[in-house]
Amino acid sequence: MGSRRALAYLVAGIICAALAAFTASHLLSAAEPKAPQAPTTSVLVATRDISFGELIVLPGGEGDVNAQFHDWPMGWIPAQAIREPDKMKETKWHARSEIFENQIICAPQIIKAEDFVPEDMYLQRIQADSDDIASGLIRPGQKVDILEIVDNVPKEFMRCAQVYAVGSLDNLGRPHQKQEEEASPNVFLLIKKSQQLDFLKAELAHELKVKLASGTCEKGPALVQESPDENTRITEAEALLSQAAALMQGGEYKEAIQQLNEITARYADIEAVSLSAQRQIDKCQAELAKQLTEEARKAFEEDSQPSKALLLLEQREREYPGIEMTEQALDLRAKAQAALAREERTRQYNQLLAQIRITFQKGDLPAVRPELEKLEELTKIDSKEYNEEELAQPLATAHQEWAKRLKDAEADYRLSRKALESFVNHGEMEKARSKLSQILEQFPEHPGNDELKRKVQQAGERPAESGSEIDTALPDSP
Repeated sequence: MGSRRALAYLVAGIICAALAAFTASHLLSAAEPKAPQAPTTSVLVATRDISFGELIVLPGGEGDVNAQFHDWPMGWIPAQAIREPDKMKETKWHARSEIFENQIICAPQIIKAEDFVPEDMYLQRIQADSDDIASGLIRPGQKVDILEIVDNVPKEFMRCAQVYAVGSLDNLGRPHQKQEEEASPNVFLLIKKSQQLDFLKAELAHELKVKLASGTCEKGPALVQESPDENTRITEAEALLSQAAALMQGGEYKEAIQQLNEITARYADIEAVSLSAQRQIDKCQAELAKQLTEEARKAFEEDSQPSKALLLLEQREREYPGIEMTEQALDLRAKAQAALAREERTRQYNQLLAQIRITFQKGDLPAVRPELEKLEELTKIDSKEYNEEELAQPLATAHQEWAKRLKDAEADYRLSRKALESFVNHGEMEKARSKLSQILEQFPEHPGNDELKRKVQQAGERPAESGSEIDTALPDSP
């Protein structure tokens, strides 16, 4: 109900504000120095920004003036603009939405003081006797008491609640009594928002009755709180502690902690109760920390997931910082960290081997050498620091085998290069081109290839002289 009312207020306020803004804009843009004066009428205009709930104060009223009547062109006045000064003086009015300076104030934007619902209150509907409403015994503005019927015995639950409306509300949430043959039994009470939960509990647990207030009501509404003696409260607390103990026995530690926290808050003034509850909370947290440690152990030992084990141990420390880490948890964390380090080292080793293979396939032999230096460093690490069963190649043979492959490949490249040089020197260009094609196929990305191609191209473009060698001196290359 509250959200629908708020939406209605907002829509009405927006429409009125938009019309007023449009009117002012149109008048300013259309004004001509010598234009004839349009017929005007007096309407209520905000002289400054007005907040929700603020009283509307006109000149001569009590308080800071925030509105007054101004002449306004009749053709640009919203239909719901306020034009009657007497209406504003007869009663007090509150703003039911934000109103901006120089904005025409419309009827949906204000509400009578007796109909205004403050921000810290809400409307609680309760049913009363239809005859009491029809006869006028219960009517808007009256103060009433609420009785709670417990085992057929009426007990005071709330005093001095104000009747906001009877019957029904209109679409803007204002009092509205429909013309019906039989009066609606609904009574709408102004209740503090802080009392909403207490009212709901009472409404769900027992029957509630409305009656005229039995005493003077300077303040209200007020809950009738019984004040049990300390022994009664201790008995209540012990019963709740027993319930928490039962939850703990059933392994429902989180639920037990929730109840124990409530006990601690409710009986904070009884030291013995709060200390007992705190001891139980510590036990619950210790058990929950133990459960997380066991989950971490299973993740590490049974599922081979050291990262998950570490996350669970971190969760244990984060959620239960007051519970000291056990030797088991500390040892488990050290093992999981070591396992993760082995996984990372094994990954680096296998990734480097894969990169060396790719570099070899490209024929970029100079780039292989620094990669082999990295491989040599990794192979010096104790094999226990790796997951040996996951190594792509044994540590003992990897560097040696790849170093030999590099040496053989460099020798092949040098021999092929010398052969190409010989063909070029002797003017055997067909053989030179064929050898170049073989080199490019075997070593496609070798950095010396560009020089070889250039020399072959240059030799093919100049005629060979009898008894002379073409200058094909090439830089040494591995």
